[in-house]
Amino acid sequence: MPHITCHRKNYKVLDPHVWQVIDSTAKHLGYYNGITKTSCDPPRYVLTSETPENVVLPPGSAIIDQEEYNSKFPAHLEGPEVFEIRDTREQTIFDLEQEVREYRIQLGEKDVEIAQLNHRLKHTVAGGSIRWKLTYTWCDNVTEVYWDFKRKKDAVAHMEHIQNFFGIKVVESIRDIKYDKYIYGTRNVDKLKNE
Repeated sequence: MPHITCHRKNYKVLDPHVWQVIDSTAKHLGYYNGITKTSCDPPRYVLTSETPENVVLPPGSAIIDQEEYNSKFPAHLEGPEVFEIRDTREQTIFDLEQEVREYRIQLGEKDVEIAQLNHRLKHTVAGGSIRWKLTYTWCDNVTEVYWDFKRKKDAVAHMEHIQNFFGIKVVESIRDIKYDKYIYGTRNVDKLKNE
């Protein structure tokens, strides 16, 4: 048996799941609910246009006045409580969007603060002077450290002096030679960073 939609131009069908059932001769056999797949009541409509066209409504259907529709909601239709739920959801979404905006503003402020601190750090000159440290290991894993070379060249020259001073056996045992740069007299550097 064919099913025909109950939707009509300029009319809002209150239950869009209602279908009209007809036989092969177009004889009306009743109504069918598409969700529960059972027979149901005729469709009910609300007029959506002030000047409706001459539309043939399905047999037994009823037109509900807009005011009546707004004041009385049958249990199977959307009533005011549905709109309250929607309003609550919309409010929740709005609140979440506001919270996200506030977090973005806070993050933006932190990004600006980080950029300012990086700028200050880049343009802050350390208070001490650059020095070099010589470290090496030799005989029986003894580590020697020499500090306070003004240039790396001076540290390298000192290492060459050591290698020239001792005999071949001792010089061959020297390993892990490192030249590290450090800043001497940095008492005021921490003070500058905290300002």
